[in-house]
Amino acid sequence: MAKKIYTIVAGKWRPRFSIGAKTLIAFLLIITVLAGGFYYFTSVTLSAAVEKDALTEIDSKMQGGWRLYHSRMEQMKFGMLQAGTSEDVRAAFIKKDKEFFKKLLNAYKTVRPYVDLWAVVDESGNVIGRLNGSVGDNLD
Repeated sequence: MAKKIYTIVAGKWRPRFSIGAKTLIAFLLIITVLAGGFYYFTSVTLSAAVEKDALTEIDSKMQGGWRLYHSRMEQMKFGMLQAGTSEDVRAAFIKKDKEFFKKLLNAYKTVRPYVDLWAVVDESGNVIGRLNGSVGDNLD
């Protein structure tokens, strides 16, 4: 008999599997590695795409909100400038007619419900007319 060149380290403790079991283990190992790689790729790719879409959507909605905010501010500015040129408003301003301004501001409130503070002030900041509250105090 020929001399053994190698020795088996595991010896009798090495498990003996049939060819079917070895094939099944190899198949499961390959499927696990492929599924893990596919899961990692899709989760990284999809999460990046979802994050990008979410940021784009939030950005567009924020821009729309700012446009709406600024357009309402412009509406108020030009509406009040136009109201200030009216002869009725000028006469009521000179007389400091509180009831006239209360009715006027109430009418404006129905058209522009998004405004919280309605007040008419003179040059020194004293309130002549206010929709919600008293008059005569100083509005800083």
